[in-house]
Amino acid sequence: PNIMGYGQNVGETDCLLFGGISGQAAIDTHSQEQHHRSMRFYPAFLLATLAGLSAIGCSQLPETYAANCSMPLKNWGREKDGIAHLRPVQPIYLASDGLLLWDEEVISDATLQRHMAQVSALNPEPHVILEVAPAAACRRVEAIRAIMDEAPLCKGQKPLCSEGWNWRRWPINGGS
Repeated sequence: PNIMGYGQNVGETDCLLFGGISGQAAIDTHSQEQHHRSMRFYPAFLLATLAGLSAIGCSQLPETYAANCSMPLKNWGREKDGIAHLRPVQPIYLASDGLLLWDEEVISDATLQRHMAQVSALNPEPHVILEVAPAAACRRVEAIRAIMDEAPLCKGQKPLCSEGWNWRRWPINGGS
């Protein structure tokens, strides 16, 4: 949203600057006489602006995986659930800048969707594990989870999608 026509969008930085509106910017467009009149209304204007920013979800810090959204989907496994003995593992890594890696190759969301459909058809199906950088944006994490969760591999009585870190150190289930 553009506040007061100043051409600045409300974002993380703008929130810290009260939407890019300073008392001086509000005053500069008025004559001296209007300046004195506007100063009586400035506290009310500032309060209304701050209330408006909070109403549209303005926050000082971006929501990150480590701080706000590290809980995997309910039907997904976690480190404590381990990996089945002899089951192949397909790690997917989501970097803090939003890049997605499959076999150490950067892929698009559309490619992830295709890969998830392809691995769902393999026999045996691999265990797909999403590893997320702690500073990754929650919106990006949620988008990747949604794409992955659409695959048949992530559904059913024993879904083969998990989320966690350092999967090579997860417990192995079954076998001897």
